[in-house]
Amino acid sequence: MNFNRKLSAIFLLLSFLTSAAFAAETTVITIDLSALAGKIDPRFFSTKRATASGEEQEKAVEVIEAENCLYHAVLRPYAAISPQEYSSLYLKHFRRIKQKDPKIKVGPVLNTVEWSEDVLRAIRGRLDFAAMHVYVDPGNHNAASAGDSLKLSLALPEFESRKYIFHALKLLDKYTSQKLPLLITRYGMTGSGDDNCLKSCLTQAELLRVFLLPELRIRGAAYPEGDAFPIQEFYHQNSGEILLRPAVTGPEYDAAEFIHLLKDKYYLLSVKEFEGINLLSKTGRRSYKLTAADGSADNSPLSQTVRVEPGTYRLSLLLKTRGSEKTGFWMEASAENKGWSKSTPIVSGNTGWRAVNVNFAVSESTDLRLSARARGKGRALFKDIRLERSRVVPHREPYLSVTASKSSDDKELYLIIINRHPDRPLTAEIHLPGFQATKAKITTLTAPTPEAEVKAKETILQLDTPNSFEFEFEPRSVTAIAFR
Repeated sequence: MNFNRKLSAIFLLLSFLTSAAFAAETTVITIDLSALAGKIDPRFFSTKRATASGEEQEKAVEVIEAENCLYHAVLRPYAAISPQEYSSLYLKHFRRIKQKDPKIKVGPVLNTVEWSEDVLRAIRGRLDFAAMHVYVDPGNHNAASAGDSLKLSLALPEFESRKYIFHALKLLDKYTSQKLPLLITRYGMTGSGDDNCLKSCLTQAELLRVFLLPELRIRGAAYPEGDAFPIQEFYHQNSGEILLRPAVTGPEYDAAEFIHLLKDKYYLLSVKEFEGINLLSKTGRRSYKLTAADGSADNSPLSQTVRVEPGTYRLSLLLKTRGSEKTGFWMEASAENKGWSKSTPIVSGNTGWRAVNVNFAVSESTDLRLSARARGKGRALFKDIRLERSRVVPHREPYLSVTASKSSDDKELYLIIINRHPDRPLTAEIHLPGFQATKAKITTLTAPTPEAEVKAKETILQLDTPNSFEFEFEPRSVTAIAFR
């Protein structure tokens, strides 16, 4: 049994042993009207998509994302487009649009961290915002049970998408002089097959919860009209102007439950604590040269072998390259007798010092071969090569996720609560200190199975106590509670 399977078996056993206690446990949700998180941008739910690709837009627009079509594999494979090529096209559109109407806001579409950094460096602050397309991909969902696939789909917006957006913000702040906003111009779930199915709708709802977090500076999110159940309008109708910070305690899931589905991606996404000890003895702060004509290094310290025990590791280094975009340099860790290898991102072109790393897991004691690699024509300097053992920090989240907001006059309060558990109803005690209400309008979206079409049902709940009540949330559902 390999390392991943052992961990998955442990979590299944723990889940079985604690199932009775879980069923009896109640989630406690406290909404303090003074716990302000920020304001919802009035344009957040009304963002419309327009691109500068293809024909020039004839209708009046306020915001344009440039060259979105380059991301569509039908038109051209993404891998064939270099950051330099995209930057050149973007700057052409930026100048043309600004000459026509300086009031139109123009921004690039960001993608992977390395690709986005090269683009932002090249366009040198000539942007009014940055756009992102955020999709949840549950990975090997065809090999998972329906329940596991749903749980993973609803965990990824917090576990993956939020980090993806956060890294984009850090890059945006690094290469611009002001706090520019992000626009989410496409979002959803890949591989659902039906945008109206419950799994897709719940995933969109969970993504919107993440998008509304004030620290992510997302000015608006756009979903094509008519493409799916109007989750965005559902949020719009059940949101006030001011976001609140809810306090939630209760049954939780651990992201480690999904190791068997995410595999190496789990270690890549997890927050890690590093021991700080470099396991490589033949390295240092000085730099080492490699030319692309060599293909790979055979001499220490750019090539060495170290014995490692089961656990999680990070290989990291600094790289500076000289060459064309077809030239590439990277570092590789391989266990040749086990038949696997892991590589850092490839660095190409003419760059300054670039920090690269790769995280990976080792399931059994092995000799790990570390080698510098190259392709094309050019040269590179390698420096500060480190192999460190790490510990994954547990990532736990309540099964009930909550978005809370209120009207600016404090007379209306809204809760949107997602039960991320695929088959268990969850009871919650909801406390509203400082708010008086006698009734609430409750709208629940759910379906018999994750693949079934979502249906809405409404009820009016009479409250015996004006600021406290108990409610049971159906499994795999999103519920809006409006106090007016």
